[in-house]
Amino acid sequence: MSARDRLTEALMNPGLVGLRREEADELIDGFAHELAEKIRKQTARGNLIRVEFADPWEMGLLRASDVIDPWPDGEPSAGPVRPDEEPT
Repeated sequence: MSARDRLTEALMNPGLVGLRREEADELIDGFAHELAEKIRKQTARGNLIRVEFADPWEMGLLRASDVIDPWPDGEPSAGPVRPDEEPT
């Protein structure tokens, strides 16, 4: 049994929290998403798109965040090159 499964089972335990499976999964997924977003925002000098400027440590963290919570479409868009440009 994985750690996620054990956490889900614990959240479903009536003596602890007593959530339904869907509620427990939603809480776990929400936490994973928050964690991945925090990692992404703290890496690549605060720039989620232009990761070519990231050092090896930052790249490792970005890859870990993608394992925790993958981008919905696989990768972010190219985004604006300059702050005043529209996203692509």
